[in-house]
Amino acid sequence: MCLIIHKPKAGLVIDPEYIDNAEEKNPDGFGIVYTDTGECVTTMDYTEARELVESDRPFVAHYRYATRGEVSLKNCHPFKMRHGDYLFSNGTVADLGNKNRSDTLEVVIALNSIKRQHWATVLSFTDTRFAIV
Repeated sequence: MCLIIHKPKAGLVIDPEYIDNAEEKNPDGFGIVYTDTGECVTTMDYTEARELVESDRPFVAHYRYATRGEVSLKNCHPFKMRHGDYLFSNGTVADLGNKNRSDTLEVVIALNSIKRQHWATVLSFTDTRFAIV
């Protein structure tokens, strides 16, 4: 299962052991959104990912373990939504996605077609955990 790490403010330190574990158990891509600027970076390079997550800035990061969708940069979280938000997922949404496209990308497509006020209701239909930045 994927891993989402939230660092809510500068000055906090994420235990390097957590990062080592995340890289080892979730080797299928990395994405980060810095919450101070909204800058988003995705990468398949875990050396670059390590540098990004070791920043002093506040962020939400995602280490992917692919269950649906090919292992590629296009399936790395977060996914940008039409309102400029970013969606991260931890878990697999039943019956969504295929060998090429991740289930989370399918969720983004669905959410983009409905009003934001209904997102929480739609996301509650699954046991998957989500983070929206």
